[in-house]
This record gives sequence, C-alpha cells and structure tokens, in this order.
Amino acid sequence: MASIYILFSETLNKFYIGSCAELTVRLAEHLNKDFGGSFTAKVNDWELFFSIDNLDYKQARLIEKHI
Repeated sequence: MASIYILFSETLNKFYIGSCAELTVRLAEHLNKDFGGSFTAKVNDWELFFSIDNLDYKQARLIEKHI
C-alpha cells in the first residue's frame, strides 16, 4: 500500500507534496537529507501537514500529480 503526503516548512513557508510506499521511512529520508540535492534538503523543519494512507501506488501517484 502507498501514501500521499504533504509536508510544510515554516522556514521556507512552503509545502512539499509526495507519494511513497512507506511513509515513515520516506519522512525519515526527508528529515535526514538522504537526497542532498533535493528541495526538502534545504531545511530541516519539515512537518507532516496531511497524509492519506492505504492507497494503491498508482492511485497515490495520480493524487500527487493532481495536487
């Protein structure tokens, strides 16, 4: 199962939208800056703003693109 999620950074005053197979792992990757050149690696104050869980992966990707 997959999830769609929205993160918020107060420092940037920006939202980030993503989808993934394992939400807790993906959130840790964002906070640990595992992808150094990514948008979310700019700051470390990302907080989970919203999520929808238990979606099939195709549906999660479609929702991510729609938002």
